[in-house]
Amino acid sequence: MGKNRIITLDEALAASRKEMMDLWAEHVNPPMAKLLRLMGGDILHKQAEGPFLFDGTRRYLDLTGGYGSLNLGHNPKEVLEAVAKTAMLPRVLLAGCNPLAGALASNLTSILPRS
Repeated sequence: MGKNRIITLDEALAASRKEMMDLWAEHVNPPMAKLLRLMGGDILHKQAEGPFLFDGTRRYLDLTGGYGSLNLGHNPKEVLEAVAKTAMLPRVLLAGCNPLAGALASNLTSILPRS
């Protein structure tokens, strides 16, 4: 998989555990891939919901708390609905004002304690 060609999204999503780790070891972080393999941490998670990850046969409680999963859970319905509503908006706008950034800043100002 991947030798001198573009891997499609569908191919990446269908990758086996070995294919995933081989790509990770070659292109992302070889020492981490070796460590994960040694520890049995080279798990190919296929689904995430709430505080759980699933590999197709087992369920794991995600205690890492990365990228908001600890406080929001994985794939919270409300967040996915909000993302869907904004799907056509530019993600990074260096020149100009993003109305959502202004609304977020206003919301944060209203709920955070004042110094």
